[in-house]
Amino acid sequence: MIHIQSVIIYLAVFSVSIFLLYFSQCILYKYRKVKGINNYNRRILGYFCLGLSITIPCLLAALRSMNVGDDVDAYIEPNFIFSSGLTDNGFIYFFENMPKETEFGFSFLLYIGNLFKSVGVSLFLIQLLIILPVYIVLNKYRYCLSVTLGMATFYFLCYNFSFSGMRGSIAMSLLLLDFYYLQHHDYKRAIPLFLFAALFHNSAILMMVFYINDIGFKVFQIMGRNICDLCFYIVFDSR
Repeated sequence: MIHIQSVIIYLAVFSVSIFLLYFSQCILYKYRKVKGINNYNRRILGYFCLGLSITIPCLLAALRSMNVGDDVDAYIEPNFIFSSGLTDNGFIYFFENMPKETEFGFSFLLYIGNLFKSVGVSLFLIQLLIILPVYIVLNKYRYCLSVTLGMATFYFLCYNFSFSGMRGSIAMSLLLLDFYYLQHHDYKRAIPLFLFAALFHNSAILMMVFYINDIGFKVFQIMGRNICDLCFYIVFDSR
């Protein structure tokens, strides 16, 4: 059954977020001038609108009903109802004694929420870790695609699903950014990000296929080059 009030709220949040994102992109990267504002203040305004565009959907996730999302019943509520007194002894004690075991990174987000006595804090951080990497990747490709259209596509296709698959959505968003760094052979960022994503869901291990492919190709290139050099040396040395 579709609740028209919920649909209106979602559409309103998406629309405001997309508009603020478009406005910030115009100010920050298309160098649109804002009447009466100098360049420094223009950039501050741009980053403010950008932060607001990401914050608003995170707030919606934090303030939503606890009946929305499968992971809420499976991991969020049990660990808030029965773990309220576990934070006094630190995170490791909290992690080892959680009623419902989950990944290390996701447990830490639940621990932060327990510290603030608010499940909304955890839900906000979870959604931020899902949305922010997606925006960063789209922004890196802003010269060849529309960041606004990309985020709109994400909102309408993936946002609601992220309520049910929070752990997997965090991992996939981080791996999306990780794949960008791997594609550009930036291993100093790619490897730590891969390990960070694995803290939220075991499915992140699948990214190893791309690492093996990338590193294996490089090894094949080096071996091929060395074999050619060796053959070249043998042929010319024999003369």
